[in-house]
Amino acid sequence: MRIYILLTQTTSVLTKVIKFCTKTPYNHASLAFDARLEYTYSFGRVNPNDPLIGGFAHERLDAGVFKDATCQLLSLDVTPEQYAKMRERVAYIEANQLKYKYNFIGLFGIPFNFNLNRKYAYFCSQFVSQVLQEVGLFPEDFPSHLVKPTDLVEHVNLKVEYQGSLAAYLELAGAPAFPEREADVLLRRKLLFMPFRVLFVPIKVAKVGTTTLKTSRRYLNQSRKYITEKIFQDEQSG
Repeated sequence: MRIYILLTQTTSVLTKVIKFCTKTPYNHASLAFDARLEYTYSFGRVNPNDPLIGGFAHERLDAGVFKDATCQLLSLDVTPEQYAKMRERVAYIEANQLKYKYNFIGLFGIPFNFNLNRKYAYFCSQFVSQVLQEVGLFPEDFPSHLVKPTDLVEHVNLKVEYQGSLAAYLELAGAPAFPEREADVLLRRKLLFMPFRVLFVPIKVAKVGTTTLKTSRRYLNQSRKYITEKIFQDEQSG
């Protein structure tokens, strides 16, 4: 059986921070269970179009920051037992995803070789390396909270399957249409992040170099809308 590790280079603000901290050509790592990349998992944006909602993600590779990404796809042959155990581990995290967070703080420990590990929190390469460690495919003496995306290449006997445009590979591989995230999961994530949205109004830098400031009134209105929707859903389910 075979698993895949997808390394990508995107241009979002977060991935630029990651690249600054890790000093590597690829700033994001994902674990995939099929060559068409239908089952691809990592820690990053839960919604590809929303930079503020981070955590465990069954990734959509045809939207958001991935649309113009370059990538390197690597493969590794594994035993049926290793494959099953990795799928089981990922399924467990997905089933309990609301208690897992994106380990943004942990990124800053990498350049200084400092342990900023947090319970139930991962960044992308930390997640991938830990899943591999649990089945004996990544050195156990290499702390997962210090693993950069390119460390996965250096410490695992991976085969390069493809390198280039991610969109071109998806078309070549005949990737299926990626499903939208579950509405209920996204709603709960938005509610969790709403205080951050209200207190810290996001700044979006346009591609032409101009900066636009979104007003907090919009996010206050969104907060009321989400809470109203949640109450309605609870009443309907009850």
